Amino acid sequence: MLIVQDIHQVIGRRELDFESACREMASALNSDQARFLWFAWAPHGAGEGYEAVTLISVPDAEALDHLQERIRDGDLSERWTSIEGMRYGLESSTHVLESPSPTNTEGDREPALFRLDHLALSQPLRLARGKISTALAELTEEGTLEVAGWWTPLLGDLESPSVVVLNRIRSDAALLEAFADPAKPWSGALESAFVVGRNSRLLRTARWSPWT
Repeated sequence: MLIVQDIHQVIGRRELDFESACREMASALNSDQARFLWFAWAPHGAGEGYEAVTLISVPDAEALDHLQERIRDGDLSERWTSIEGMRYGLESSTHVLESPSPTNTEGDREPALFRLDHLALSQPLRLARGKISTALAELTEEGTLEVAGWWTPLLGDLESPSVVVLNRIRSDAALLEAFADPAKPWSGALESAFVVGRNSRLLRTARWSPWT
């Protein structure tokens, strides 16, 4: 399974319009060949202002090509153009979902807090992939974070090897405890000698986000 990860820099005054448009896009996009998995905002004061992250899954490269055709000049083009007019920047990347395989759920639910970690590695993915899988499986269930999924770049190492880990924050109490000592790593996060850099985003899901 492939994951299209989009980081949107949204025009501030269009925040609510942008989320509404993404929710409509999610309904129109879902098919056997593509699923809108996730929508989350960077909470104000916790990172980049008016930044949203979306995840879309497709089963393979052929389905990815089909999705791009739908966006470029197919049934999704008008909706996508509307969304483009509500943001001033987009960082898009495609990845291979390593674990686990997410399932869509229906209906609104309480927003949840997540941390999205982009990790730079000192080893090529072909060497690090198995070690990461083992290390994530061995993380304690007592920590601040719980791994929701992780993925690797579709095109491999490119300039430098990296992975992305999506962590669910277990509770408000765990979050407050984690911020009590900023110098201390959050328990439950992937810590290893081959992780040499980390860029983290704190995110809050929308009530309608299918994957929580």
